[in-house]
Amino acid sequence: RDATGLADYAGFIDSIVAQSAERSRWQELAWRDDLTSLRNRRFFEQALHELLDRALRERLRVTVVLFDIDDFKHYNDRFGHETGDGLLREVATLLTRCSRESDFVARYGGDEFVVVLWDAEKPRVPGSQHPHDVFALADRFRTAISEHSFRCLGKQAPGPVTLSGGLACFPWDGKTAAELMRAADEALLRA
Repeated sequence: RDATGLADYAGFIDSIVAQSAERSRWQELAWRDDLTSLRNRRFFEQALHELLDRALRERLRVTVVLFDIDDFKHYNDRFGHETGDGLLREVATLLTRCSRESDFVARYGGDEFVVVLWDAEKPRVPGSQHPHDVFALADRFRTAISEHSFRCLGKQAPGPVTLSGGLACFPWDGKTAAELMRAADEALLRA
C-alpha cells in the first residue's frame, strides 16, 4: 500500500515538473525574436523596468544604446527580404559578441536593436568604466560591424554595413524606462 502511494506521489511530482518545464519553454519562446534569436521587445521592456528598480536601490549605472542599420530598406529592396533577414541575424550576432554576458541585447523592432550595459560584474578590462560618450561605445560596435564580411551580402555588397546609435544613461538621461528610451531615440535620430 505504501509503495502504491509513493508511486502515485512520484507520478504527481513528475507531472508538476513536466508542467513547469513546459511553462518555462513557452515563456522562453514568448521572450525571443524568431528571426534573430535575440530577446524581443517584450522581454527588454520588462527586464529594463526590473533593472532600473534594482539600479535605484543599489545605485547601479545602466546604459541603454539603441541602434539601427543605416539604409536597411536599401538592402531589402536591392537584395530581397531573405538577404535583409540574413543581415539582421548577422548584426544580432555581432552585437551579442561585443557585449558582456550580463548585458542584454534585444531586437527592438524592424532593424532596431537595443543593448543594455550595467554594473552586474567587474569590467572586462581593469579600470574600464561605463561609456560616458556615445562615440567611445559606438566605436566598439562600429568596428565589429565594419570589419565583418557579411555572408548574406556576398560579393555584391555595396560597401560596409553601418549602424547609427543613440545612448542614454541612468539616472542622468532618465529615471524611468520610458525616459531612457526617449533619450536614446532622440540621440539616435541626431546620429
